[in-house]
Amino acid sequence: MISHHSEIKLICLRETWSHMASVSGFDPLFSALENSVPGRIQNYYVPHYARNGKQIHVWQRFWQLVKSPRRVQYQEMANSPFVECRHEIIAAEVLSCAERNPDALVLLSAGENQFGYNFANASDSIRRRTLLCLHQPPSWLRLHWRDFSTLNGLGAIICFSQEQIKFISDICTTPTILIRHGVCHDFFRPTDSSSANTPPRLIFVGQWLRDFDTLAAAMELVWSEQPETRLDCVVIREVRNHPALLKLARDARVHWHADISPETLRKLYQQADFLFLPLIDSAANNAIVESLASGLPIITSRVGGVVDYVPEATGELCTPGDASSHAKTVLRWIQNREHIQDSAVIAREFAEYDLDWARIANNLIFELHQLAYL
Repeated sequence: MISHHSEIKLICLRETWSHMASVSGFDPLFSALENSVPGRIQNYYVPHYARNGKQIHVWQRFWQLVKSPRRVQYQEMANSPFVECRHEIIAAEVLSCAERNPDALVLLSAGENQFGYNFANASDSIRRRTLLCLHQPPSWLRLHWRDFSTLNGLGAIICFSQEQIKFISDICTTPTILIRHGVCHDFFRPTDSSSANTPPRLIFVGQWLRDFDTLAAAMELVWSEQPETRLDCVVIREVRNHPALLKLARDARVHWHADISPETLRKLYQQADFLFLPLIDSAANNAIVESLASGLPIITSRVGGVVDYVPEATGELCTPGDASSHAKTVLRWIQNREHIQDSAVIAREFAEYDLDWARIANNLIFELHQLAYL
């Protein structure tokens, strides 16, 4: 068993998304890991598509030369609909590196995207060294994952909520590791300015697994009693065709934001009284951890892993899909500004300690030492 951090060697497959700020998402963990095990990490990056749809990576252009039947085979055998050709190409590179470095662990940052045909059919020796991060809640995995048996024999599956841990433990024999999804709390931070004498201002952020219907219905109820309430919606343009969003857009009290800088996103958090985020389901959630770091209380739905990220006194969890439950909670918090201020302090303290990327990276390294295969 490895006895010192510096002896761990990692081959990391990393991925970012264009709709997230550069300081958002899961990728900051890898910078923290590089500080924990300096010089012991080799990074590979999933290539992006350009906004105009053209491919911009040499391996992607090369993929077009591969015969069509093989492309179809890869796509049909992928466990997840998120796996694309670009993931399989970079997976082949990572596997080749793993063969050349038999003492290294392979860490996939987004298993739903990266664990395709190549990794599912890798040699047992590499699979035993492969660590798979799964970000989606069990509901999504039940709907979309093709074959859970392919998860057997991996080194470990990294989860972000207790609900995920229980689900993974029920469907396969691979050990699990529970870590927090952190936040760049040195960037997302509160402001000193007070909003005590301004109209209530809520913020809604994101699109994945968001409950737009409950959001729209709840805001109608909120406005019936607090008509001055404002709502900032940070939602990418590609999903704005949802009927509930069109209904919200009829109201001038809703302000829409997309393609914004990280600094603008931070300012929107700082201007808000709290995050209002009805959800369909969730494992970890970027908007929640960023709001906590910004000193924002959280009003969201009691679903999935949310319960692990909204401790007592940092917010309130509402009945899923129930607009009345969400609206009543919003109104109760609007009418108690002192409670908002107290919760803001607790939220920030939770983010600084429990959601600190450096602490999370060290916890992950510690967990890797505990695995028998090391």
